[in-house]
Amino acid sequence: MSAIAVAAALVRKWEGCKLTAYPDPATGGDPWTIGYGATGPGIRKGVTWTQQQADKRL
Repeated sequence: MSAIAVAAALVRKWEGCKLTAYPDPATGGDPWTIGYGATGPGIRKGVTWTQQQADKRL
């Protein structure tokens, strides 16, 4: 198993996956997060991903 595959498995296990964007717990707002901890342009309140989108971004 490659190092990338091992890292992805650890992220899946410990980060978990949320398919609806949620606010940063520390600020109650930005940055909004989705999937396995993804942030960035286009990720904001109301955004929903499929499991396939989350897996691809990971």
